[in-house]
Amino acid sequence: VEKKPSEYFKELEQEARRIESEIDHDPNKKKRGRKPKVECAEKEVTKSKTDREAGLLNRSNKPKGFHYLAHTTIDAKHGIITDIHVTPANINDHEPFTARLREQKDKFNLQIQKVGADKGYDRSPVHHSLEKLEIEGYITPVDADEKHLQKFGFVYNEKNDTYKCPEGKSLPFSHISWHTEKQSFGKVYASQSKDCKQCPLRSNCFGKT
Repeated sequence: VEKKPSEYFKELEQEARRIESEIDHDPNKKKRGRKPKVECAEKEVTKSKTDREAGLLNRSNKPKGFHYLAHTTIDAKHGIITDIHVTPANINDHEPFTARLREQKDKFNLQIQKVGADKGYDRSPVHHSLEKLEIEGYITPVDADEKHLQKFGFVYNEKNDTYKCPEGKSLPFSHISWHTEKQSFGKVYASQSKDCKQCPLRSNCFGKT
């Protein structure tokens, strides 16, 4: 089944191409890394023989099999359910989230100012759509790459858009890459091989090689 990119990913891809184009035409910067291939992702979907609209649920602490999910929105202040949207169980919780908020704003003229959700909704498309809807999101964050790098002593320089490793070497922006697990694009920063070849901390970054 072909998985078509969302509006957010189309915009992000355009921005990624713009950034890479600037690097390609910047005489002071070298092109680094290989550009990712742009193609529509495909995934294998298991279908039920008796209920073609159901989705296969395969999550921990959940009943395995073909089911449906009810995505519910609640007005926490008044304790009122404002929306229930049913999807096949193989749809991620975050996928219909902002579309349902937009539907409620348009259909009921609700002035939604703030929303709360768990870390399953901490995805780039969600934050992007909330910003466009002018809604403030309170979403439990997952461990970010930046926090992960900080744990190992990497320091980000916002002005130059580079990272500095514990040994003082610079890691400039290289290219945009697609993270399959996170289902989002991310910026890749790369060091020069000569800086890492004899580094005493090499194993911390690359493991035993």
